[in-house]
Amino acid sequence: MYISFAVPKGIPEKPGEKNLAIRTGNHPLKYAGFEDAIPEGETGTGEVPIGDKDLYFMLEWTDDKIEVMMKG
Repeated sequence: MYISFAVPKGIPEKPGEKNLAIRTGNHPLKYAGFEDAIPEGETGTGEVPIGDKDLYFMLEWTDDKIEVMMKG
């Protein structure tokens, strides 16, 4: 299972920048390589980039905050 997030304003470009990430539904492993555009009017409309597919380190996971460090 993959945990996915929508980041409406895009992935931050500089260390320390923060953008809202909204958790979406879980996805099966078969979606691992999916990177495309979902057509207007369908669930998840918009670009679907692979933000990172390497290692990450969990720094904090609480009800109101998820903080990870991605290494990739």
